[in-house]
Amino acid sequence: MSTWARFASSGDPNGRDIVGWEAFTPDNESYYILGLDNGPANNLRVERMDLIEKAWSIRRVQGTPSLPAVMPTGLQDLMLKCNGAKS
Repeated sequence: MSTWARFASSGDPNGRDIVGWEAFTPDNESYYILGLDNGPANNLRVERMDLIEKAWSIRRVQGTPSLPAVMPTGLQDLMLKCNGAKS
């Protein structure tokens, strides 16, 4: 609870119980896991975001008559992995 109070009052959650939670930047995409396994982490859901970017890329290609509509290499495997399928 002190982590949340520190974060709310100062914008910095670091303290005796949490050390090293870096400020979020586009380069590190830092966040902190609060739960049974507390700790800093980076790039939350990066695979799902990659999937969304690739899906938009396909839509752009399909909307361009001069280019063939092709699925980027590895997209099907990534889609299956993001949906929990084992490879």
